[in-house]
Amino acid sequence: DEADCSGGCGERRAAAAYPAEPGPWRCTKCEKLIGCEVIARRGREYERGVVQQRDRNSQLLVQWWEEAATGSNEKGLAPEWVAERHAALAAPADGERVRRGMAVLAEWVDGRFYCATVQGGAAQARVLLQFEDGLRYEAGLDALRPLLDKPLLQAAH
Repeated sequence: DEADCSGGCGERRAAAAYPAEPGPWRCTKCEKLIGCEVIARRGREYERGVVQQRDRNSQLLVQWWEEAATGSNEKGLAPEWVAERHAALAAPADGERVRRGMAVLAEWVDGRFYCATVQGGAAQARVLLQFEDGLRYEAGLDALRPLLDKPLLQAAH
């Protein structure tokens, strides 16, 4: 007998392997992401939201905040499916996880997030970034959010 992950991703496990565990079961990825605040691609921009569900195609159902329209953190816009590779946890990056070649969302001087690649370290807890448009920029670790690519989450699986 097998049990499905209640997060919706389709992962299965043998029910007999965990007989004493009550209630619905979630895989490690769903447990880590569902209910978490993220910054995810919405159209051509990145917006804040909360993960409601995952599917078997590495997509996240994100409930958007109305923050952009009203300046508040109240949820209200219709949820949308977003690829994990176009989303990042809203918490700032852990400096130990940031490495050369990593895809990140970086907060720019306008307060919005844009996709960039870490080019290397710089002095005083800063890194050199290259944005998709070719611009190179030094940013502090507190401005970075690593994208939820598979290598980032494989260790949690």
